[in-house]
Amino acid sequence: MRKEKTEERIREVRAQAAERRKRKAKSVLIGVLAVIILYSAIAARQGGERFIRRKMALKNVRIIPESARPLVTGLVELQMGQNLFLLDKDDLRESILLIQEIEDCSVLKSYPDTLEIRVLLRKAWIEAEKNGAYFFVDRNGRVVYPIKDGFVPFTRLLDLSIENNGAAGEEMWKLRALEEIEKSYNDNNLQKHIKLEAVSFRNKNEVVIYTGRGRIVTGMDGLPDKFAKLKLLLEEFSKNGHQWDYIDTRFENPVVRHGNNTEENRQP
Repeated sequence: MRKEKTEERIREVRAQAAERRKRKAKSVLIGVLAVIILYSAIAARQGGERFIRRKMALKNVRIIPESARPLVTGLVELQMGQNLFLLDKDDLRESILLIQEIEDCSVLKSYPDTLEIRVLLRKAWIEAEKNGAYFFVDRNGRVVYPIKDGFVPFTRLLDLSIENNGAAGEEMWKLRALEEIEKSYNDNNLQKHIKLEAVSFRNKNEVVIYTGRGRIVTGMDGLPDKFAKLKLLLEEFSKNGHQWDYIDTRFENPVVRHGNNTEENRQP
C-alpha cells in the first residue's frame, strides 16, 4: 500500500513539473511573438513613414495667376520636398498675405504631391500725392507695387496720408467719398466733357476737382443731384461753345465763372 502511494505521489510531482514547463514554454513563446509583432509594427511604421515621405513630398506648385509666381517664389521654395500631409496650409496662407501686392489667397492641397495657390492681386485704382511724394493705391487704400505698363489711374488724390503702406485710418473716408464721385461721374457720362485730373478734399462740404479745363467745387451731400445739374451745364456749354474756368455746384443754382482756364484753376 505504501509503495503504491509513493508511486502515485511521484506521478503527481512529475505531472506538476510537466505543467510548469508547459506554462513556461508558453510564456516564452508569447514573449517571443510579442517581440516579433512589436518589431514588425515598428518596421512597418518606419517603412510607412518612409513611403509617405517619399510619395507625399511636395514636388509641384500651381500658382494662379501665373503672373503672381515671382511674388511667392521665395515662400514656395521653402516648402518644396516637405510632407504635403503635414504642411500647415493656414500658416502658409498667412505668410503669403504679408506680401504687399497680394490682397487675398487660398491654399489647396492636391495629393499626393501638389500644392495649388490661388492669388488675388491688388489692383491700383488711383494715384495719390502727399508733400511731393507720389504713389498708387487700391480701393482699400493699400499702396500697390509694381504698376503694370499702361495703367491709367482714375484720378489723382491730393494730400492723402500714408501709414504702414496704406492710407491712414482717418483718411479712409476720402477713398469712400472718391468712390461716390467716381460712380456719379460715370453715371452721368461726364467723361465726355471733363477729365478728373486731381481731387482735393478740404472737407466733406468742400471738394475741389481739377479738370484741366477749369475747377469744380462740390460737396458730398446730395452728390448725385449735384452731378446731374453739372452734366446739364456742361452739355449747354459744349453746345454753345462757352468757356468756363470755375463751377460751384454746392448751391441750388450752380455758380459759374466764365473765362479761359486761368493758372489758378489748373491741376496743381
